[in-house]
Amino acid sequence: TKHLDKLENEELGDRPLNNDSSEDNSDTDSEETNKKKRKKNEHCLDCYLLQIIISASFPFQIVENDEFREFIRKLNSGYNFPGRHKLSNLTLISEYQNRLPYLGVTCHYIDSDDNLKSSTIAVKHLPGQHKSEKINDELLDLMEKWSITDKSIGFVSDHASNVIDIAFNINNSLNSNNPTNKYSGHI
Repeated sequence: TKHLDKLENEELGDRPLNNDSSEDNSDTDSEETNKKKRKKNEHCLDCYLLQIIISASFPFQIVENDEFREFIRKLNSGYNFPGRHKLSNLTLISEYQNRLPYLGVTCHYIDSDDNLKSSTIAVKHLPGQHKSEKINDELLDLMEKWSITDKSIGFVSDHASNVIDIAFNINNSLNSNNPTNKYSGHI
C-alpha cells in the first residue's frame, strides 16, 4: 500500500539510533533525539508488521500469539510489540488518511450447533476506480471461490451508489429466476 511503500528504503533493525557525531548537543538534546528516532523506528516496524498481517490476511490477534512474538523477538529483540487494538487503530488512521480502496467481505452464518458465527473471507486491495462492475466481479469470484453463491441471502453495505448497484446486480445474478431485494444498508 502507498502509505507503507514510503518506508521501504528506511533502514530498520538494530542500527545505532544516534548517528549525530557533533559534540555541541547537550546530553538532554541527544537523549531527546534518540527518543524521537526510536519512536520513528518503532512506528516503521509497526507499519511493516501491519503490511505483513494485511498482505497475508492474518487476523490482528496474531500479535498476541506467543510463537509469533518469539519469532519477531529473534529478528529484533528491542521491538516493542503493538497490541491488536493499536494495529487496528493504526490501520484505520492510515487508511482513512490515504483513502486506499479495499474490499472487505464478511460472512455471517449459523453453524451446525446453531451458533451465530462471523468470518472474514477476504480483504482485497482494489486499485483504480471503484466501478460497480469491477467490484461486482470481485465479489462473485469470491463467492464462487468459497462455494457460497447458492447460500447468499443478504447484502449489507454503506449506501454508496456503486454498492447499491452491486447489491442489485449480484442479487439478479444469483437469483435470476426469482430476484428479490436482499439489500440492507448500514453506517
